[in-house]
This record gives sequence, C-alpha cells and structure tokens, in this order.
Amino acid sequence: MTDDSLAAAGQSHLTDAFLWLVGTPLALLDVLYLSHLAPPLNADRPETLVVWVLGIAALALLGWSLLCSACAHLALLRVAPPAARAAARFFVSRCGTRLSRSLLARAGASALIGSALVTGAPAAATLAAPQEHSSPTVSLTWADSPGASSPDQEATQTAPAAVPAPAQDAPVTDAPAHPTSITVAPGDSLWSIAASLRPDVDDARIDATWRAIHAANSESVHDPALIYPGQNLVIPQDLP
Repeated sequence: MTDDSLAAAGQSHLTDAFLWLVGTPLALLDVLYLSHLAPPLNADRPETLVVWVLGIAALALLGWSLLCSACAHLALLRVAPPAARAAARFFVSRCGTRLSRSLLARAGASALIGSALVTGAPAAATLAAPQEHSSPTVSLTWADSPGASSPDQEATQTAPAAVPAPAQDAPVTDAPAHPTSITVAPGDSLWSIAASLRPDVDDARIDATWRAIHAANSESVHDPALIYPGQNLVIPQDLP
C-alpha cells in the first residue's frame, strides 16, 4: 500500500470514529428534543412544521449513517455468524453510505495484501532453502538410508526396474548371473540399482554393491550422487 492509500484509510477510520463520538449524542439529543421539547404542529404557525421537518431529516441522516457504519463493522467482525456478515456486506455494498463502503473496501484490500504476504513468505523461504529433493532428471539419493527413503526410492524399491535376461550362452553357475549393463531409469540411484540386483541381502551388502558398481563406472560417473536417466552403467559380475 502507498502512503496515499494509508492516509486515505486512516482518514476513513477517523471519520468513522468522529461519526460515532459526535453523531450518536446528536441523534439522542434530536430524539429527546422531538419527543419532549419540540413545539406541536400548528396550522397557524408554519415554523413548527419546519422545525419538525429539519429534526426528522437530521435524525434520519444520522441514523442511516450510524446503521451503515454498524453494518460495515459487523461485516468485518470475525466472531459474527457468517450469515449475518454476508447480509451486512450485501447491505453496505448495495445501500451503504460512501463512508461505510470505504471502510469495507479498505479492510478487504488490507486482508488481501496480508494474505498475499503470509502466503508468499513460506514460498520465499522454500526458494531460499537448499533443495533436498532430486529433480525429475537427476538422481541425488545415493546415500539415502532404507529407513528414511524418499518416495521415488520407495517406489523404485517396491517395483525394481526390469533386469534384462542373461544371454542364452552364458555359463550356468551356482551364483545367480547379473546383467552386464543396465540403463538408468528416472528416479534411479546407485542404492536402488544395487538393491534391485541384490534383493535378498542386508543393507551392508547393498552398500558394498553400489560402491562396486560406482568403481566399475568411475570414468563416466564422477559423482555417485549424480546419475542420469538413459545413462548406461556397467555391472561387474563379481559383485560382493
């Protein structure tokens, strides 16, 4: 909000406070005057009609201004029932005085700006904080432990990537044959690939397995935390 809008909002609140501090006593005095002190209407004295017309007009103007102001405050009162607040807002927007509509508009603008600031603060903090989650095309989860794995790693461990069938002419040994290479899929990490190759071993063996895969691909994978979808990894056959 600019300085001019702040000044206008402050002027509206001062005018509303002046209305209640001065207008309410004047309205009460006008009611007392018309009920006890005003001269009775007399056809021979036309000035009595002028007194009554002016008194009723002043009372109507003050009463209408106070009613619109009260409805504006009711529309902004959070503890009021929603139906009453909605009815008061509708009344002010359709029939209210300029002061009551100004109060309602200023409060709505202030609430909108406050909501934008509250909503933008967490987003700014998130942008300022270091990114802990991997991007859709880069895996940064090689050191994730199985007990605190990310959703992508949990999905990969639940449904491991398909392993190509061994060649038909491969020699049959007692140990299960591993594929000679594997293509990195989105969300894969060295840990998840090692776990898919050795599903029945403990975490220590999986840790040794992914380190062996990294050692075999050290020329193309300089950082074990960075592997890319579509990258071809050599799988050593003497995995620990």
